[in-house]
Amino acid sequence: MSATKRKIVLKKLTSHDTIWHPESSLVFKSHNERLVIGRYDNNEIIPLDNEALELCDEWNFKPDESLIQDNDEDQEDQEDDEVIAEAKIEAKIEAKVEAKVEAKVEAKVEAK
Repeated sequence: MSATKRKIVLKKLTSHDTIWHPESSLVFKSHNERLVIGRYDNNEIIPLDNEALELCDEWNFKPDESLIQDNDEDQEDQEDDEVIAEAKIEAKIEAKVEAKVEAKVEAKVEAK
């Protein structure tokens, strides 16, 4: 039993001055640098993501490693931003709760 080998056909993607693989939708950096930079969907290039990486494995294409690192750093930055935003929200809630508690305490003191 021998595995059937798929024929790889790359086509020009003139709207983005590069080439792509229509069967997988993977887009390459250039004709000379055959590194996957993303996927072509609805007339736009979607940056390298997990789906593109899975397709690279399936079709034995090499992804542009520099983009993978950049994506990891972007994701870490986004996670950091989310943590900061959550901390700010918690601080605002705590400040409001403290203000309400203080107002109630002052009202009880004045009532006596």
